[in-house]
Amino acid sequence: MRVPLIVRWPAVIDAGQVSDLPNATFDWTATLLDAAGATPDADHPLDGTSLLGWLTGTQGAPQRDLLWRTREQGAVRRGHYKLLVDRHGHSVWHNLFGTDGRPSYRLFDLSADGREKADVADQRPGLVAELKAVWRSFDEELLPYPDASAWDASADGASSRGASTSGRSTPGQSTLGRSTPGRSTTGGQCPGLPD
Repeated sequence: MRVPLIVRWPAVIDAGQVSDLPNATFDWTATLLDAAGATPDADHPLDGTSLLGWLTGTQGAPQRDLLWRTREQGAVRRGHYKLLVDRHGHSVWHNLFGTDGRPSYRLFDLSADGREKADVADQRPGLVAELKAVWRSFDEELLPYPDASAWDASADGASSRGASTSGRSTPGQSTLGRSTPGRSTTGGQCPGLPD
């Protein structure tokens, strides 16, 4: 979320610009294809959104949710708000939410709290409910992570993959996510989250 990016294309992009527009690595595949005048294969849609129009000043910044997920956590970023999801309510947050095994949610206003220290979920319950629904929909679209039992320890102690995932890939879906209009995705899928 805080990795700087430098773009240089003197023939097209004016120098000296600074922006705080969030973007993701997978946006750059779409952007570079767009800049080259190429289109992605329809059978393999991209997860990212082209930023070319925004970079060249011919369009406004894309308005979309950015979503992330790992086996343990996930996040939805909309504008300057970020909903952080701890899937299992365990020590990822050093037991701030107990260890009852239920998902925990925290909302941060990144414009006022860039280090994500102040949970404002109680102040914005409607936004939390909306972003939780976005998160669940995103999570359900993706392939499941393999169970921990699918990882076998080899003789030298290193881990290696055992069983494959139980989900099946379909056109437009991969273990990296599925792009839908207005949002970018990344990750795989874990079991659904209860309320």
